Amino acid sequence: MKPKLLFVLLFILLIVLIGFVVNKRTKKPQVSPRSPINNTNPFGMKAGVGNQVPPEILAKEKAWGFVYQRPNDVTVEEWLSSGGKCDECAKFKASGLGTILTIRNNGVNAVGFDARIPTTPPKDIEKYKQAVAQIIKAYEPEVVVVENEENVPPFYYDGTQKGVWDSPNDGIDTASEYAKELNAACGVAHQLGFTCSNGGMTSEAAAHLTWLNYLKQGKTSAACDFAKRAFYTKQNQDAGEKYCQVKKEAEIPSEMRELLRNGEKLLEVYKTSSIDYINFHWYIRDAKAFSETAKFLKDFTNKKVMNNEIGQRKGEGKAESAKALAQAVVDSGLTYAVWYNSGTPDVDLFTDSGGNLTPSGQAIVDFIQENY
Repeated sequence: MKPKLLFVLLFILLIVLIGFVVNKRTKKPQVSPRSPINNTNPFGMKAGVGNQVPPEILAKEKAWGFVYQRPNDVTVEEWLSSGGKCDECAKFKASGLGTILTIRNNGVNAVGFDARIPTTPPKDIEKYKQAVAQIIKAYEPEVVVVENEENVPPFYYDGTQKGVWDSPNDGIDTASEYAKELNAACGVAHQLGFTCSNGGMTSEAAAHLTWLNYLKQGKTSAACDFAKRAFYTKQNQDAGEKYCQVKKEAEIPSEMRELLRNGEKLLEVYKTSSIDYINFHWYIRDAKAFSETAKFLKDFTNKKVMNNEIGQRKGEGKAESAKALAQAVVDSGLTYAVWYNSGTPDVDLFTDSGGNLTPSGQAIVDFIQENY
């Protein structure tokens, strides 16, 4: 072989070796996501009012048989302004309960529309990722939940007009912006060895999308049956009857279309994102409708299903329906299901003012203790 050709070949080999070494040193290690701390019992509780969750509440939750807890939401902007201060992290870790942690970019979660400030998408995605990493390291959560009820304007919007989820003609697509935030947070979580989910689609949207899926498949009888069980109001228990008049998509009333349109956009985001779990909320009493919705979301997104907020509407806190919902959680194979027991006026809680279990709360605790 000629010396010149040999020199060229050796030079090329040297470049390849240098590239391999540099890539090996700079490539971020792949960390396997952690498994659930309990592979059978999926139940947790969201307790506490305001910004504090007393240690005695966490101790009660554990004694009752819950294995997960959901603290108050953490916002990136507040975390940064406080210098990463976390007074409660040690308490949550010491509780022995897994943490289902909701991280929001900003906003204020308060009772009442006027006091509540919805989240807007992060403007500096790198700064956002750095803060998310700090929060995850501090809390070491079971699951990182990105935002809360991201499909409705009281909790998430594009920042243009409060009360409008996706303002027209502002050059901002809310679903796309949420997708960027979701994948950024999940990327950080995965790099650190944690799992992640979306923030939790509202039960109203999740149920409507399930109904729409029946309609799209031409299953009008199933759609009608589902609607009569899932769609009702305190004033009109038969509100779902009107859905039975809709036989195809073109006949869907205009007042339903925005909810469905926004929901369908986010379903595509969930399907194509890097989330480990599709997360939805539930405040509808019908257990069968819960199971149907969980199955639809799982089948559509091809993701495992979880629920970090399940509860009973005011006046519906009956032991039988609570037990039926708990059974539906198990039958549907949810990895996590967090019962909502925090101070909200339109929800029946599972403990009274003295911290004692209500009949619904007792039914859930009995179910957990009998089965796990």
